[in-house]
Amino acid sequence: MEGIFTTLINTALIHQNVGGTGYNFSKLRPNKELVTSSGWKSSSPIAFMKVYDAATEHVKQGGKRRGANMSILNVGHPDIEQFVITN
Repeated sequence: MEGIFTTLINTALIHQNVGGTGYNFSKLRPNKELVTSSGWKSSSPIAFMKVYDAATEHVKQGGKRRGANMSILNVGHPDIEQFVITN
């Protein structure tokens, strides 16, 4: 979790300086998979993609335009169908 949001901070800083970013979310657990350390169910990679998308929308490059961001999910990931439908 810490790594996901540290990366989000770095994304915002890159976009603030007129850079673009891209990430592969395939290592994140599928939607509703049990997280044994907490007993909770996982969020899908798509949920985190939406967080990154929202941050990208609000950090304007040069104060004028939305940053460029690319999200990837490997075809073998259990959430690939939802990813295709969402995007």
